[in-house]
Amino acid sequence: MPTFVLADGQPMVLHGLKVVLESRADWTVVGGATDGAAALALVDSLQPEVFIIDILMPDLDGAAVVQQAKQLAPQTHPIIFSVLGSDASVRAVLNHGAMAYVLKHADADEMLHAVSEVLEGRRYLSYALLERIIDYYLQQPERSQVNGE
Repeated sequence: MPTFVLADGQPMVLHGLKVVLESRADWTVVGGATDGAAALALVDSLQPEVFIIDILMPDLDGAAVVQQAKQLAPQTHPIIFSVLGSDASVRAVLNHGAMAYVLKHADADEMLHAVSEVLEGRRYLSYALLERIIDYYLQQPERSQVNGE
């Protein structure tokens, strides 16, 4: 039964995430925090399978929280849930150990899908971020093929 710790500066967001996640009978939210320090304390004491965090926390930035969470609970899978989707933000948290990045305008089904992917050991990016990556890829000049690739 997967367990979750949630962290977001907005209590209403925490409540909404809890409702969405616990719509799956086998998923349990074991803790929630509105600041980074409290979130890290929960991750340390509860050792959840999944840690969902906003990148904009009142006292610590999301990348620092992800990095520290991975040190406290290496088996925990961090997922970023944020309004920010800049290349720098996404790159920073992925480099620090986040397994997924879900934009806050995503619907409940996308969040459930992202969590399912992460629980299977796969990375996940919101559809909007994937579209941007595809657009970037398509704008790159073609390179000559080597060895038939």
